Parts: sequence; C-alpha cells; structure tokens
Amino acid sequence: MRKQNKNTVYSQKPGEKQVQKKIIKIIYLCFVLCMLTACSANNKKETNTGLSTGANSDKVSEDEKKATTEDTAVVMAIDTKNKIIKLQSITTGENLILNYTGGCDIRDKYGEILSINRVELGEIVEFSYVASKKKMYSMYISKTAWKYTGVENLKINEMENVMSIAQDKYQYSSTLVILSEEEKAMIMDINSADVLTLRGIDKKVCSVVIAKGHGYVKLLNEDSFIGGWVEVGQEAVKPVTKDMMLVVPEGTYTIYISKDGVGGSKSITVNRNEETLVDVGDLKGEEIPLGSVKLNITPKEAKLTIDGKEMDHNELITLKYGSHKIRITADGYADYSGTLKVKETLKELDITLETGGETNTTVTPTPKGTITPTVSITPEATITSEATITPEATITPAVSATTTPTKAPVVSIISSGEDGADYTHSDEANSEDDVMSSDSDSPTTSNGSYKIYIAEPESAEVYLDGNYMGLAPVNFAKTSGTHTITLRKEGYKTKSYTIYVNDESGDSTYSFSEMVKSDD
Repeated sequence: MRKQNKNTVYSQKPGEKQVQKKIIKIIYLCFVLCMLTACSANNKKETNTGLSTGANSDKVSEDEKKATTEDTAVVMAIDTKNKIIKLQSITTGENLILNYTGGCDIRDKYGEILSINRVELGEIVEFSYVASKKKMYSMYISKTAWKYTGVENLKINEMENVMSIAQDKYQYSSTLVILSEEEKAMIMDINSADVLTLRGIDKKVCSVVIAKGHGYVKLLNEDSFIGGWVEVGQEAVKPVTKDMMLVVPEGTYTIYISKDGVGGSKSITVNRNEETLVDVGDLKGEEIPLGSVKLNITPKEAKLTIDGKEMDHNELITLKYGSHKIRITADGYADYSGTLKVKETLKELDITLETGGETNTTVTPTPKGTITPTVSITPEATITSEATITPEATITPAVSATTTPTKAPVVSIISSGEDGADYTHSDEANSEDDVMSSDSDSPTTSNGSYKIYIAEPESAEVYLDGNYMGLAPVNFAKTSGTHTITLRKEGYKTKSYTIYVNDESGDSTYSFSEMVKSDD
C-alpha cells in the first residue's frame, strides 16, 4: 500500500481558471471607476471653494467685466494679509481701497506674471476694477512710466510746481504722492539730505518715495569750538554755532569738529526722525594735522575760494585735515562747487571747468603723477553716482526754465491732504507791483530789513539751517532761497520742514502744526 505524498499538487480545471481571470478584471475595472469618481469629486470641491488658481470665485463674470473701470494710479499701500490694496488715481487724485484675490491678473511692464509681494509702493500701475464690489480685476505695471533712483538734493520750486532732477525739470500737481516709511508725507517733509525714488509719466512726476530719510545731530558742550567747523561724514560741513542742530541722512558716520588746529572725532549713528546727542566737550586736546594741496585749474584765470576765502590756486595750499567747501568760477565757464576732503600730507589734482551751463557742474578731478592720494573732491551733484534710470524709461525733454512773473499771493495755505493743513504761510507784499521770483536754484540773498516770523508752535526751539534762532514765536532776517526749519521741544518728536522763501519785499510768517509727543 503506497503512502500519499504530502506535497502533491492538485491540478486546476480549465473552467475554474477562466472564472478567476474574469473576477480579477472586474476588480480592476471597479478600482479604476472609483479613482475617476474621486478625482471628479475633488475637482468639484476645488471649483466650489475657490482653492485653484483659476477658480470661478476669483474670476470676474461677464456682467462684471462690462461694469469694470480702468484707470492709472500710484500704489500707496498693500495689505497682503487681508488682500487689500490702496491706490491714488493720477488723473483725479481719488483714493481707492480695493480687494483682490488670487485670480487677480497682476503683471510687470513686460507682461510677465508678477506676485503682489513684488509690487513696490510708489509704483505707477494701470488697473481695472469693479466699483460696485470694490474688487480689483487686473493690475499691470505701467509701460510708459519712468523711474529715477538714488536722487539727492532734489530742487523743488513750489511757485512753478517744478522738480529739478539733474539738469531736467518736471512738473507735478496736487495729485503727487509722497511716501515715507509707508506713510503719506508732504513736499515740505522732503529734505535735501534725503535719498529719493521718483516715478512719473512724460513730463510729470507722479510719486516720490523717501528711500533713505534723515535724523538730527545735536552738539553738547560745543562752546570752545564756536567759530570752528563741524563735519558729519561728507554729508554735512558747517561752521559751529551756539546750540546748533544738524540735519543728516540716516546712517553711521564719523563726526569731526575743530577750531584753530585743535579738535577730534567720534563715531555716531543717526536714525531716521530721531535725535542724536553728541558731547564734543572732551575733544579739545587733539591737535589737527595739516595737508598740502596743489590744484591745477583750467582755465588758469579762474577764481578759487575755499571755505569762503579766496585762494591763489597757482600756489601750494595748506589746509587742516577734514572737509572744506570749494568753489571755482570763471567767465564763460560753468561754476564748480564741491567738498575738498584733506586726509594726508600732499595731493595734486587737475580740475577742468566746462564751458557754459549752470552752477554745480559735475567735474571729475584727475590725480596727477604717483603722489599718494591725500584728498578727494565730492561734487555737489543732484543725483548720486548710484542714481539710475530704468532702461525702458522714455524721458521727455525738460520743462522750460523760462519764468513768467506773477503777483505774489498774500496768503497761502499748504495742506497735508487727509490730515488737514500742516502749516500756514503769509507774505506781506508792499504793493500790487511786487512779483515772485521763480528761480529756486539761485543763491540765497538777503532781503534788507524784512523778517521771517515763526509764530507756532509756541515755545518750540527754532533752528534755521541748523542754527538756533530762539523759541517760537521768533523772527529773524529774511533771506530768499531754500531753507530747513527744524523744531525741537522737550518731550516731543523733533521735526524739520523745507521752506521756499521768495525774494519779494515784505515779511513772511509761518505757523506750523502742533508737535507730536515722543514715545519715550
């Protein structure tokens, strides 16, 4: 009797094998159908919730498209958390606060898709929106807009509503947007020490962004240096006066002060809209070294003044270490103004004046021979060397500088827009025939016995171009031109304003708004 093998394999009948194949096919088809059903449901969910980029909720319906309005505006603020954007129309000056969604069509000036996070404040945009829903449909960076960056010492003629950028002049209007630290500012908040970004279309400036602002340097125990010179980097070089205060661009500097060959230096940091106190009382015993400068000026008959004193440029000039104001003039040539910085013992420089033109012509001094560099000259240019114009910008010819005399206004009120008037200004003209000077680039001149009155805010310390004038109400001699008025009061934020004093006969009175209490 044979034993049965435990590993015996039982053969499967042909019919059973076919049944198994059919079952596998049915299971596979069921799996595929389930997957397709799940994908369809997921797509419906995305469409209903608006999660996809092309969601119906983000799109504007055909009826909404018919109701859309198109305009050109300046971007004033963007709230990415709540998806809100604030714009100001260039044509009407109207402020618009609109909602936007992920479906909003945002593009750069080249037509490429752009993230809202990359849109800069002050940008000029062409946009469309549905007014009834306060909803933005599209926003394109303007292709026709131009842009200047790194602009310093901007010249503004408020009588003509003209801004001078380098040698070009552009108009601005009441719709001009000025932004500082994402807040709306005014023309008088712009200081010559600020670094700006300007944008516009054709001959018109539409927005100014204060990219780098200014702070204040207050000297303490400076009595022994009165009549000497103080220098903050190359940004401010001024004679030392009692209780003076300097307006300086924000940044880190070496402050240098001297008188009669004695002085010293300190490192300081200036923050925007803040006051930096510098005690110079311990800088009395440091002897200041001397350096020699040889200036080869063309034409040879040119007149040279350094720190207001006429010098013979045909001879070797000995100067104290530090910065010195230099001015070169000659008939038939553009005047040259700049800062000469003496650092070591000897330097020879070539300076060639350009024929014709206006003052402050940029001149690049050429070092001569192999003498160790000891001085540098910084021209008083309107735009820094980093200043750029976007390649795609089309800059129109400058606005004509020709002026038409107009009668001086008796009273003018400068308004800060939404915040109301920030200061009032009145001029007491002597007669109907008095006219307003419109040349803001002309040197400041004294107006005889006429006065500038600062009426308010009461009890505030008043500084004119860094020099202490007294407590408001206060008056001082009227000098036409551009000036910086700085107001200081214990427990309040120091504030400066840029004013433009005309050269007509009569006194001028300014009343500034109340000062803001400091957070300290």
